[in-house]
Amino acid sequence: MADFRSSNIVTALRTLQGNTRIAVLFEPLWGVPFVLCNFYLSLYMKSLGVTDREIGYLISLGFAAGAITSFLGGPLTDRLGRRKTTLIFDLIAWPTAYAVYIFSHSFWLFALGMLVNSVWRIVSVSWNLMVVEDADNEQRRAAFNLLNIVTVATGILTPLAGLLVRYTGVVTAERALLAFAVLSIAVQVILRNRYFTETRAGRDILRRRQEARANGARGGGVIASYREAFAALRSRKVLKVVCLVTLYMVFIPVGSFSSFYFAPYLTETLGLGKAAISLLGGLYSALLLVVLVVVVPLISGGNRLGNMLVGLALQIAGLIMFVVIPTGSFALVALAVAIYAAGFSIFKPFMDSMLAEVTEGRSRAGIYALNNTFISLTGSGAAILSGYLFSLWPPAVWIASAVILVGCSAILFSLRRAEPALADGPPVATTQAKAV
Repeated sequence: MADFRSSNIVTALRTLQGNTRIAVLFEPLWGVPFVLCNFYLSLYMKSLGVTDREIGYLISLGFAAGAITSFLGGPLTDRLGRRKTTLIFDLIAWPTAYAVYIFSHSFWLFALGMLVNSVWRIVSVSWNLMVVEDADNEQRRAAFNLLNIVTVATGILTPLAGLLVRYTGVVTAERALLAFAVLSIAVQVILRNRYFTETRAGRDILRRRQEARANGARGGGVIASYREAFAALRSRKVLKVVCLVTLYMVFIPVGSFSSFYFAPYLTETLGLGKAAISLLGGLYSALLLVVLVVVVPLISGGNRLGNMLVGLALQIAGLIMFVVIPTGSFALVALAVAIYAAGFSIFKPFMDSMLAEVTEGRSRAGIYALNNTFISLTGSGAAILSGYLFSLWPPAVWIASAVILVGCSAILFSLRRAEPALADGPPVATTQAKAV
């Protein structure tokens, strides 16, 4: 996330050049279909016979496969080049995976789709390098401002998916949305690749690899690629921040309001209509956008760790409300969503800026890749547990999620005592935009 105080959308777009500009211009072709089809994906699975526990297995499978693809992301990007890696694995991760979902009618086919989709973690390395490597700091700030705004703003379109569900049913509507996603994202990836150019750093790495092969030299392997990252993790400050990010990123797909359990909980436990809940998705995205654009600039010059603790407290409050809300109370659910959205929007930009700050230097790419690996390994077990919890008593998922956020708060208090320098400073550009 970037510093919003000195930029607006028009000025930011004019600032961009080269790959950075191309990435932003083509992002809506990914963001719009992703938001529309992802909201009802879990209800689509359940309509085709997938159980609550099996949804937990699917999330766990995605994490487990992601552990492998995350660890291979850095070396593959260096071997193939940023541009080629992004083209190949973006086409696999999204259009191919969504095509599998269209024809899925059992747990095992959805599992296949999850495995295919897990390669997006490779793209999270190569795509981010395409965005940042040939850009200066001003362009990076502008790019990630716009990318985050695009990602959040597209969520306001969620009620359109609700209308489709209302008139055609969950299964027919979701297959139509998935088909739209396959077409839109495939067009995005292919056209964007036509205008992308390999970065200077990417060309230099490819050249040195070619020279090494010509001289009969052999590379140091995957572990050697992460030597500096492992060394950086010896710092308690870096390790604490990585633990914080790992816990929070495990929480998001399992217990946040964007998880697979959100829509089933609203419809099956709280008794809300399947079409009506899309309004809550639109409300959630609208509030995220307002807080990002209006509130975050106002507080970005204050105490960062204090702001993050406030954000976590609001999210915990929203989760607790979710547990105690009576059946059929749309207004109270909307209030819980609003409180949670405010907390998420306050916390996430500062967390991203902290990770970017403590990983300055040549170890940054390796730390991000290792962090993704840790998230995948931890999230695999958490996903299985969440599936059992939801099948036994659905509110237990939100209680467990609140406990995770309490753990994040404990790490923040520890950092506040041991690393006072981290308390101040505005958010800076981050390369996490598409990872969430």
